[in-house]
Amino acid sequence: MKELRIVRTLLDEMNNDIRYCHWKSNQHFSDALLGIDDLDILIDRTQYLELLNILNKLEFKHFYTPSERTYVGIEDYLGFDYETGKIIHLHLHSQLVIGEKHLKGFQVPFEEKILKNRRWDSEYNAYLSSEYDELLLLIIRLGMKARLRDCFKKVSAEKNTAYEFCWLKERCPDFCNILDEEDSLSNRLKILIKKTYTNGFTWSTSYKIKRCLYKEWLCYSQGSGLYNSIKRHKREFQRIISEIKKRYLHTKNSFLRRRSATGGILIAFLGSDGAGKSSTIKEIHKWLIKVVDVRCFYLGSGDGDSSLLRAPLKILKVLAQKLGILKITNNFNDANLHEKNKTNKTIGLARKVWIYTLSRERIKKLVSARRCRTRGYVVITDRYPQSEFSGLCDGPKLNNQKGLCASKEAESFRIAKLSPPDLAIKLIVSPEVAQSRKPGEIDLETSKNLTERIQMIQFSEQTKIVEIDANQSQEEVILNVKKAIWQNI
Repeated sequence: MKELRIVRTLLDEMNNDIRYCHWKSNQHFSDALLGIDDLDILIDRTQYLELLNILNKLEFKHFYTPSERTYVGIEDYLGFDYETGKIIHLHLHSQLVIGEKHLKGFQVPFEEKILKNRRWDSEYNAYLSSEYDELLLLIIRLGMKARLRDCFKKVSAEKNTAYEFCWLKERCPDFCNILDEEDSLSNRLKILIKKTYTNGFTWSTSYKIKRCLYKEWLCYSQGSGLYNSIKRHKREFQRIISEIKKRYLHTKNSFLRRRSATGGILIAFLGSDGAGKSSTIKEIHKWLIKVVDVRCFYLGSGDGDSSLLRAPLKILKVLAQKLGILKITNNFNDANLHEKNKTNKTIGLARKVWIYTLSRERIKKLVSARRCRTRGYVVITDRYPQSEFSGLCDGPKLNNQKGLCASKEAESFRIAKLSPPDLAIKLIVSPEVAQSRKPGEIDLETSKNLTERIQMIQFSEQTKIVEIDANQSQEEVILNVKKAIWQNI
């Protein structure tokens, strides 16, 4: 695997003008170059605006995290590598903030010292923190994370942290000698740090380091021990509640990852059968859900998820088709399509009930999708109601008719028109390719005509339309879709 171009370009740009260094987990810095690990970059805060210019040029985008995961002096930026489709996570540190999980309520006043002692790594062509500074901060960081409840744990440091400690210890054999020259640390603190260096991490020593820092560097804490403890437990409780809502209550508005500083976006996917729409949406959801808050909605009338009210009707519909009572075909020529655009005045009662329940379901989903978009989510919809073609492509079926069903359908399309998608991604596939992907299911003329209609749909002036050649391999299609989303997110 080779390093990602966006990461290399970012480092090269910073090497020219910015005082920076990758300040922790340098053992795995190669993984950061590959987009596997995050980039933890400490910068000279006086050059913040200069760095923003670099980030903007490379299309890094600012995201914010939930309040219980937001820390002063640390900002989240995401970048996109156009060659691989990977999202790069940049933690931008303008100050060193450490502490207990869910709090990070302590600032270590070593920023200038670390930048001054940074080292140039010719293998990676980047500035990294010195092994001594990284090891000192690792010991202090673990000490500040120690909690009373952790005294019952058999292991005081996670396996990865223990490996990192041994790796740094091998590269800094004169650590204790350099530590003796530190004038910012008390003798008591130096003794505890040396003890950790010699004997490894123990809860007792780590907790004593924490108590010592709170006593000697109280001015660098967000507040007193009691204040920090209350704040940490409050944040931890909020995090637990959020996880319960998401995993078990399936609450729609859980804010767990990140949301764009510029607001949410509503993305509609359109495509005829055989275009690979469902599989593409699935892959895009997996790609985004790792880093941002995402919601998916099915807004069609087919086999996607449906409300409890419409679910029994779907079962009856399948049963009627099997018994030969109901005949439904998706095969029609251009003349049939024009007929579909005309108002059908002979729609039966069962069909009207179906349209009524579908309209109720769509109204609920459209409102929910727009609310999620307003709250900052990336909202993905499989299909989207449109009023440009009646009777097909999720268009109206009871145009210009009166009655309860027609009124409910008109209301659903009014809301859809009022809240159009920000981005419509159309997967365009040739009839021959579509038929080869779903043999025996697709009529060539139908596929051709429906694709032409899909290409003509505009939704609104504010909707950005992007057409993707779905004849390509799935990997190429997904990469092109990712590019379109990143440019508009």
